Amino acid sequence: MEQIKPVPYRMKFERDYFAAKKAMRKSKREMRKALLVGIEAYLELKFGDDGLGFLPAVTAITDTGKLQAILTALRSDITLAEVQQLAAPD
Repeated sequence: MEQIKPVPYRMKFERDYFAAKKAMRKSKREMRKALLVGIEAYLELKFGDDGLGFLPAVTAITDTGKLQAILTALRSDITLAEVQQLAAPD
């Protein structure tokens, strides 16, 4: 006779917890994507091709706090060298 494997059951609070974690991961990805779009626009408007040449270094950054700081700095009077310092690995 074939044995029946028990199906793991998750209680409602466990399902809610994992659903919330999944939503947070998705939210962080969307936030990062929005920040990168804004940074790209500012780099192109302020520094032209030189700014866009720096974009690969910025897209390698995964910390949304750091990306937010770069975007905020780009909204002020800042040079490309200063932006590169902000984006430098810690």
